[in-house]
Amino acid sequence: MQKIFKPVLIIIFSLGICFASDAPNLFNVEKWVATSGMKVSFVKVPNKIINIKLIFDAGSARDGKNYGLAALTSSLVDAGGATLSLDQIANSFDSVGAIYGSSISKDYATISLQSAVGHGYVEKAFSIFIDVIAAPNFSDKDFNRAKDQTMQSIKIMQQDPEKVAFQQFFHELYQGHPYGHLKYGSLETVKALTKKDVESFYRNYYAAANASLVIVGDVDISDAKHIAAKIDEALPAGEPAPVQKLAVSNGAKHKKISHSSSQSTLIFGKLGIAANNKDFFALELGSHILGGGMKSRLSEDIREKQGLVYGVYSAFIPMKLIGPYFITMQTKAQNTKAADEGVHKVVDIFISDGVTAVELAQAKNVINGRIYNKFTTNAGIASALASQLFYNLPEDYFLTYADKINEVSLGDVNKIIKKYMSLKDSSSIIVGPNEQEK
Repeated sequence: MQKIFKPVLIIIFSLGICFASDAPNLFNVEKWVATSGMKVSFVKVPNKIINIKLIFDAGSARDGKNYGLAALTSSLVDAGGATLSLDQIANSFDSVGAIYGSSISKDYATISLQSAVGHGYVEKAFSIFIDVIAAPNFSDKDFNRAKDQTMQSIKIMQQDPEKVAFQQFFHELYQGHPYGHLKYGSLETVKALTKKDVESFYRNYYAAANASLVIVGDVDISDAKHIAAKIDEALPAGEPAPVQKLAVSNGAKHKKISHSSSQSTLIFGKLGIAANNKDFFALELGSHILGGGMKSRLSEDIREKQGLVYGVYSAFIPMKLIGPYFITMQTKAQNTKAADEGVHKVVDIFISDGVTAVELAQAKNVINGRIYNKFTTNAGIASALASQLFYNLPEDYFLTYADKINEVSLGDVNKIIKKYMSLKDSSSIIVGPNEQEK
């Protein structure tokens, strides 16, 4: 048996916390709206560090038909500023020990900064940060470099059967919607992108009115408001991105893709929930019990008892629009049919019989204990609050998270799993060798 299969696609959008007396930070969130309409959250943490996180409604869902445009733009944001080149930006951040980063998902793009407080470090790091976001310099050289790197990354991903499987799963599930394409695009679509496309995307979506800002760290409220005002002034004013809709069929799609790998990757799933769905808490528990860890129903039966898979897990990915629910596994090619049938049998029993009181209590303990650790750093708090702003979650979302988890009854979770977690009418993707190659 090969090494244990590790999930690579689980996307944590924002999770709660089991609060204790030594973690009071999220009880004291200061919130305001900047002149442009940019929403701001601030938490003071006296630890000599500051984290600044900008989140834009500029994920790959905003690509239109220019698949890969959002990701390419994100990769170029720090390529050069109004006065500094790529190397100068990197060296300047390094000189004060600051950490700059940008990232992209299907829903949003982020730009972040972490710096020490004191000795002028944060002042210098912030001035560089402003230089970067105010006037990024999309030079021909940097654009071509980033474009080539993106295309190389796509070629590498095409060699990974799991990535191929997930790409196809999203494609079949969301059809013509931008959620259905790989966030990096395809070789064809990226090749067609121009520097003008990137400049236009940045101008339209990296705007103050299309952003939320989180500041977490060892500064006073007056300093936080000064930082927010400077960012608000530096960014183009712009407008909020238009509201998107999800108009796709949830009909089952089935596809087998031939791949040179010696094993098969299987994915079953369908549309699940959006990030602000009230059923999230019950589903978080139900999904954990079914396939959320080594002691889950699927892992205990399909992996441990039958030895059919290297690893198996289930997950919901709550997104701004309806995200997917899926079960995925990797197995020896000759075990593909048995693993397929075994998983469906476990899920059918799970749905018909429901979870037990013992399973529910254990899941609550695991989730509350695991999530607490995500809020022990500035960066963890900043990421959570940014997601709260972006997904328009309730003001008391984190304060009441543990209560919401603990309030889920056995009847609640057994009702909810029947509503969402059956594999009836689900899509399936199998990526692996052909029958004659097994």
